[in-house]
Amino acid sequence: MTKTNTLQNHNEVQILLPTQSGVKEYRFKNVSTKNKLTTTVFKKVAIGFSGIENNLWRYQLICLDYDIKAKHLGSTAILRKVANVFNEVKIYVNQNGTIMSIINLKQLQERWQNAKLALLETNQGGTMQDFFSDTDELLENEDKLLKFIGSKDMYGLYFNSCWGYHDINNPRFEGLEINIEKRILYDQHTQHLQKPYSQDATLVLKSNNDKKQKVSEITYKNNQLQEAFLEIISPTKTSKYSIICLTT
Repeated sequence: MTKTNTLQNHNEVQILLPTQSGVKEYRFKNVSTKNKLTTTVFKKVAIGFSGIENNLWRYQLICLDYDIKAKHLGSTAILRKVANVFNEVKIYVNQNGTIMSIINLKQLQERWQNAKLALLETNQGGTMQDFFSDTDELLENEDKLLKFIGSKDMYGLYFNSCWGYHDINNPRFEGLEINIEKRILYDQHTQHLQKPYSQDATLVLKSNNDKKQKVSEITYKNNQLQEAFLEIISPTKTSKYSIICLTT
């Protein structure tokens, strides 16, 4: 039994980022289909929190395993080489889990330059030059790289801007539905009976227009993301993203 001076907010849900350092392992899976051609990417990632600096949470993302299946692409050696550039990413995020900056930006840029030199030895042609130019532009533009790291193809399903405080009656995002276990509404006369509310929640977010349909579901337990799923359907492409926590 918990004694409190004020009643807990019946409609508030708290999904808080950690305060103690630790590492959790996740499996990421991305499946995209376009023109009946499917590309599947698997990643096993260690997501480590190491502290708070200037009200920003510091994370290290280490890709432990990476696999890509795409029969229509033939060899995926080049894609794997580029993926290796992002084997270790260090970031700062805010209280809502939004990525704000990349700590090891220079290291990522150096890795790409080394990878490009190795690829240039065995890959030539206009298409490859365009690919190198596009990747150069990505790595040299911090804003674009920040957007890329926070994309659903990378780590946006975990760092999804849905952490922090929510009000069930006033969602932070249009189309957001927050599902929690049934809560008992107390008043001042029964305040002494109140027990702390569970903050475990499942967030469902839907959007729909003529060009694209989106539905995502994110499940949190004990202030930890347990699993998440996102499906995006457009006239020319369908993409499915999922992550699941592997650490008990």
